[in-house]
Amino acid sequence: MLTLPIHQTLWRMYENEYLLGLNATESQEWIKQTAEECNREGCHVILICYEGPRYVNRCHRFLLANYMKEHFKCDYKGEISTLFL
Repeated sequence: MLTLPIHQTLWRMYENEYLLGLNATESQEWIKQTAEECNREGCHVILICYEGPRYVNRCHRFLLANYMKEHFKCDYKGEISTLFL
């Protein structure tokens, strides 16, 4: 049996729990309101993490941005560090 390294296993556990939390009513209300406002006014949602871009694909902001993009059609431009280099 092939097993994943512990950091990948822990990430998948975190990812599953975080995505479950995004389906909570309170989260859905905030995401929907933010996405609608963004789409209506043509603005951008900027998500910032105190850990910085060290692990871009393994951060809650990456999960949230992709969730908003997939479910609410928000335009995700990528990380600030990659946009302004």
